[in-house]
Amino acid sequence: MAALKLCVVAGTRPETIKVAPILWELVRRGIPHVFVHTGQHYSHALREQAFHDLRLAPPHVSLSIGGIPVGHQLAQMTPALRAVLARERPSAVIVQGDTNSALAGALAASAEGIPLAHVEAGLRSFDRSMPEEVNRVLTDSISNVLLAPSQTGADNLAAEGITAGVHVVGDVMADAARLFGPIAERSTALADLGLEPGGYVLATIHREANTRQPALGRLVEALSALETDVVLPIHPRTAAALARDGLAFGGRVHVVPPAPYLGF
Repeated sequence: MAALKLCVVAGTRPETIKVAPILWELVRRGIPHVFVHTGQHYSHALREQAFHDLRLAPPHVSLSIGGIPVGHQLAQMTPALRAVLARERPSAVIVQGDTNSALAGALAASAEGIPLAHVEAGLRSFDRSMPEEVNRVLTDSISNVLLAPSQTGADNLAAEGITAGVHVVGDVMADAARLFGPIAERSTALADLGLEPGGYVLATIHREANTRQPALGRLVEALSALETDVVLPIHPRTAAALARDGLAFGGRVHVVPPAPYLGF
């Protein structure tokens, strides 16, 4: 254990939430590690606020690569991460999920000959038009340790011929809820919006596939037609797409700024 050193790569707010239990456990066990944040989510609301909410120390390395097209992100993140790995020489690299940051971390680890562990392995939408689906399939294909949240994930991997290094370990989102739920109970988010528990619908729209037509227009129409309050914390990508397509929510939809994790 003394020789073990891990590198955890993340770049988005969801990734930060999901790796937080891992980082907490590494600290608790005194395992040397380097936390690298690519900067894929680069606004204060999506990054620094998450570190604060999750009681995480700032990343050891911040690459600040965000706000550029997907292909450019991978082109910049991968060599930057390779340079970090070449300097730090960790025993293994841990990536999570299906983001550009996860794929770049996987490619960098593979190029540097460092074992790769993929948290949330085996999840599939079976829709290759989703960039996230391509990212997760490629990441799984070059991972040495595949940490599936459920047997379904392991079965998906087996169907693709991947059985070595697969472990069903549970869902880090459940770990995050267990760790941070008691803190979130103190949030005033509902009172701030004048809502009662059980008396509203919470919605998000942020996947790229849902911010394109015709999906986006259908979602706007469906949510606006509901006869109950709908709270929609607006993702920057979604706000830009609504403006681009001249769409606006009506009815009882409350569009609010991106919500901090604990308030959400």
